[in-house]
Amino acid sequence: LLRDEIRASSRDVLAELKKAGIRSVMLTGDRRQTAEAVARELGLDGVRAGLSAEQKVEAIQGLRAAVGR
Repeated sequence: LLRDEIRASSRDVLAELKKAGIRSVMLTGDRRQTAEAVARELGLDGVRAGLSAEQKVEAIQGLRAAVGR
């Protein structure tokens, strides 16, 4: 399993977001296996993998609509 190193500051920021009640979802073009491993390690609430740039935009719009933003 080859992947980029996770920054230490990422964990801190995600912990603060979680404390504030903000859900975190990773949108990535990476393979599902890699993305899910990173999401588990960081404690993310969701992951959508294998997305193109356009699909990421659509996912963001859908997530915003779901929370009324």
